[in-house]
Amino acid sequence: MTAYPGQNATGVTLLRNDWIDVLRGWAAIAVVLMHLNIRVPFRDFEGAAWLSKRAYNFLFSSGWQAVMVFFVISGFLITQAMLARWRSLDKVQPLQFYGFRAARLLPCLLGFIVLQSLLQAWQIPGFHDAANTTPLWRAIVSALTFHLNWLEAQYGYLPGAWDVLWSLSVEEAFYLGFPLLCLLVRSPRWLVAILCAFLIIGPYARVGMGSNEIWADHGYLSGMGEIALGCMLAMLARHWTPTGRRGVWVLVLGLVCMALPLYFRGWVYKSGLTGLGLDMTLLALGAALVLMATHANPAWYRYASLPGISWLRWVGRSSYEVYLCHMFVVIALVEAFRAWGGGPQMVPWLYGGALGLSLLAGHLVARYFSEPLNQRIRSRLVRGRSVVPAVAAQG
Repeated sequence: MTAYPGQNATGVTLLRNDWIDVLRGWAAIAVVLMHLNIRVPFRDFEGAAWLSKRAYNFLFSSGWQAVMVFFVISGFLITQAMLARWRSLDKVQPLQFYGFRAARLLPCLLGFIVLQSLLQAWQIPGFHDAANTTPLWRAIVSALTFHLNWLEAQYGYLPGAWDVLWSLSVEEAFYLGFPLLCLLVRSPRWLVAILCAFLIIGPYARVGMGSNEIWADHGYLSGMGEIALGCMLAMLARHWTPTGRRGVWVLVLGLVCMALPLYFRGWVYKSGLTGLGLDMTLLALGAALVLMATHANPAWYRYASLPGISWLRWVGRSSYEVYLCHMFVVIALVEAFRAWGGGPQMVPWLYGGALGLSLLAGHLVARYFSEPLNQRIRSRLVRGRSVVPAVAAQG
């Protein structure tokens, strides 16, 4: 159980939910493994025959699902921080909210854009595609204005590492409007109704809005429902917390709901949920229940330090940086692997090296670059103000 060195706006010391970091650690690893598997399928390694189809898909094809879990966690943490900072969502200060978001996101995002732009301009293999007609300046503008997902849906995938920014486009489009919506609506009931509308529209956006697969997976409405679910979860957590035996049942139900679309995908598909776009809604609901149960039972946090689990917590604490950094490592090592004629028996070494370096790069960037800048910018934002910064934000 990790206490923050400070208090929120209500004077209550906030605790870091270590299980959120465990969940984010798994999600970050799932994304890295998926992007490796797309470029060099793990099934090329003879030892992969020992893996069942379910296990293989869970390990190497869960990256998109992991992003949906990221969305739920993001909505929960950011709304929780808003409630801690301003006590009520209808008292949010949009400019200060945007300032805190910029402090967390921009240092790493700008570094990402500069590095990818240089690699693309220098035509480094893997980061440049001569067949792609989208100008570099257009990619930069789309990244800075959070519509890279729309750009790729219109013109195809961008070269290099650009594609990981699709999820940031969805998130930040939501958060640009969320504080304004809170001020406009004011009534918690109407706010919940609007957030529920996002959750209801999401499945249709994933399966019923044309044949553009990129837009179906990466469109704004395809992921905003999961963020909205996280927001509603934070609002609910102020009034109801499943402790004790009830918390155990909520946790078990959440894990089952997550396991179905992650591991038992065939069953979910046959049930018709996948065709209706509800498989990701089920996954998001499961993640929300897990968050609710662990949030309500701080005594469980110590179990996140158990051997075999604590390293996921370590990864989760720099998951944003791992997410933005990993494609540089993955692309570079895959290009080297191909250039050196790496055979099937070398595939596990490629995966191990790429995963390890991705996690290390994310940790170093977070520790020595993005987090120091985040803290410095936030301290300036609250200097001279009466509002104490909500230091509970884990994201």
